[in-house]
Amino acid sequence: VGYLSYTLLGLALLREMTPELAVWRDRGLMRSVRNSIRFLDAKVFPSAAEDNPYLFAYNPTGIEMAAVSTYFADLSAGSVPPEAWLSRQFERHWDARARLMTKNTADPETLAARIYELVYLPDAF
Repeated sequence: VGYLSYTLLGLALLREMTPELAVWRDRGLMRSVRNSIRFLDAKVFPSAAEDNPYLFAYNPTGIEMAAVSTYFADLSAGSVPPEAWLSRQFERHWDARARLMTKNTADPETLAARIYELVYLPDAF
């Protein structure tokens, strides 16, 4: 579960760059993506994934899911809004004094470095 948002992010970016590919019309794949988004919305978002060291505190799940829910908007209707995912990430891990995502993590260097994932968000953010 700790890497599901990262996997979905890769698919979302690929779909954004290559919308003409036939794979995006595959109902099975799209159903799997939709179910994965719903799973993360229902199981990861409300609990903040306290018991999983790879969610939010190691992988920036909030940034990844903000992008996923934006690029797969047609599959994530009614889901947790992108802004809520981002807020969850930064509320939990942003250190305002250091100006880095280094708070509440066992690996502050890795989480801080993963701020680069913000480039995957559309200009609307």
